[in-house]
Amino acid sequence: MLNDILSGLFSSDIPGFTFSMLIPLLFLSAMIKNQRSRHIILYFCWGLFAVVFAYILNEWFSGDTSLSAGLTSDIAPIVEETLKALPLLLFFRRRDGDDPNLIIYCAMASGIGFSVQETLYYFTSFTADPGLFSLFPLLVRTATTCLMHGMSTAVIGFGIVITSRYKGIRIPMILGLLSLAATIHSLYNILIGTRLAIIALLMPAVLYFTGLALLSGDDEEPEGGPENES
Repeated sequence: MLNDILSGLFSSDIPGFTFSMLIPLLFLSAMIKNQRSRHIILYFCWGLFAVVFAYILNEWFSGDTSLSAGLTSDIAPIVEETLKALPLLLFFRRRDGDDPNLIIYCAMASGIGFSVQETLYYFTSFTADPGLFSLFPLLVRTATTCLMHGMSTAVIGFGIVITSRYKGIRIPMILGLLSLAATIHSLYNILIGTRLAIIALLMPAVLYFTGLALLSGDDEEPEGGPENES
């Protein structure tokens, strides 16, 4: 089965598009001296590359005859959310002086990187039938898909920030938020093709602006900062 999956992978556009973006970004990250910016770019790169593993695992489960079609579609969000969040485990070793918000930014970067391949599919569909009436739905779907993947992973990053202070609840908190992220992902996939699609479109935006409001003041320099000292 694995040989068939790999053959399908290499005959698709996934490897070419992934590496055409991944290689330049890796060169760019090597030149950036700012550690914070480098982390964010590298997590975005991981999101791009995680699509390859997600394809292999999803095809593996879908080819398992003992699993129903409904069950394999339910497994896909769990697989994808786990892969996107996997490198966030590195932050378990963070020191007390590290910026906790960086975890959330890196989580969102990984999710957005993962979404790029999916949004490419929408643009491919648009080029097959270009027009003004199809452009707006394309932009809306691209934005919401990007935010859905980004914010579902950011939820897990938020959990890692919390568990850095309360290590006793680390495992149940991460597993619980991973389940929440997979649920958000599944709801989006289910609702987007129904009459309740507006809920699927609004849900990522609500999560994004809520997160933006919560983090808006955290990165600002305090009034008594070095620039105001006499």
